[in-house]
Amino acid sequence: AVVPGTIGGYEWTVHFLRNPGSNLGFTFPPGSGSVNPPEIDHALLSGKDATVVMDSPSGGSAPLTGSFALEINGEKTELIPYNIDASAMENAVNDLATVGHVSVKSGIKTNHLIAGITVSVITDGTLAAINGGELREHLAPGSTFRIGGSSNEIDGAEIVGSSTLSPLSPILSDVQLNNRNQLNVDETVRVGADMYSIVRNGIEVQQIAVHRSSTISNGDYYQLKVAIQGVVDTTTCLAFDASALEVESV
Repeated sequence: AVVPGTIGGYEWTVHFLRNPGSNLGFTFPPGSGSVNPPEIDHALLSGKDATVVMDSPSGGSAPLTGSFALEINGEKTELIPYNIDASAMENAVNDLATVGHVSVKSGIKTNHLIAGITVSVITDGTLAAINGGELREHLAPGSTFRIGGSSNEIDGAEIVGSSTLSPLSPILSDVQLNNRNQLNVDETVRVGADMYSIVRNGIEVQQIAVHRSSTISNGDYYQLKVAIQGVVDTTTCLAFDASALEVESV
């Protein structure tokens, strides 16, 4: 039984993930800023002491606004908007008489950790499983977020090991990895202050193509026989449409 006068009923929790602002029409970072509480009209609500109450348990952080200046060798740039793009930042620095020529790259910094939420992805998979919470309570559609990496480095990079890179050479040599077996193709690595994409990692790649004549209706399974250094082994039966993970596991 419920004690008379106890507040109860339905409850809704509203997360303001993207608020109006000056950065392409929204505040930055996404979700910052405060929204005025809605006015409640419950004139048509009926029932014993029926009412609607609202609470704001958590307000938004102050949005990033304003401008800044850089001082290099005693000379300051003009005021630079907080959301300036790379080319405009490059022009602002190159306008200084105290520097020669610079190049600038920019991007979104994704170092803020969403506490309590973890993500698991199967190797070569296209879907991620979210554990520990509801990601939509923190991110709006179109928001950028990063899976993996480190929150200690300015660009979110994770130290994976050491290597030697000679000037003008495209090959990493003397690679010593800490907690992983290999660098994967299409991964981006930072060596010093420069970024590189892995195009080959020295691992042999073989492709298996499975097909059958359109006139054959039965042929649902197959096996693979592999011979390596004189040792021959045969897999268990594989379905005709077996996934990459299933082929890998046998």
